[in-house]
Amino acid sequence: MPSISHLTFAISSRDFSTVTLDVAYTVQRTDLERFLGDHGLGFEERIRIIGDDPGEATDQVMQTFPTQLIAFAPGELVATRSRQITVPRSSLNEDPGGRSTIPGQSFPTTPNPDQLFARVEVAYVGLSTPPATAESPVQVITVV
Repeated sequence: MPSISHLTFAISSRDFSTVTLDVAYTVQRTDLERFLGDHGLGFEERIRIIGDDPGEATDQVMQTFPTQLIAFAPGELVATRSRQITVPRSSLNEDPGGRSTIPGQSFPTTPNPDQLFARVEVAYVGLSTPPATAESPVQVITVV
């Protein structure tokens, strides 16, 4: 399986309603994978942005980048990848704030910060083996 290293994940605000998600990493294949890749084996990248709630049993997929094939030059062992997508800020709200509990009133309470991380998988194309997987550190964003 290829190895994934130097994974970074950043969230930058474009305006009040949209953010850009930046994911970058390095993927390295083995000498055998390089040989097989030079003879037709492909590699596919899958990136998901996950909502993380410490102490919760399950995490929620908040965004999915379009799947892409990873192109290696013949003989190349390492590829550096960098991907970006711009999404509505509201689509990252994995901890929605509640409504007021005061009887007869309905207004939003203070929003909860959202903890997100990037999960990157690199899989062989056309083979049914589990993918190599790496996860970034958690980033925090507040969605109102």
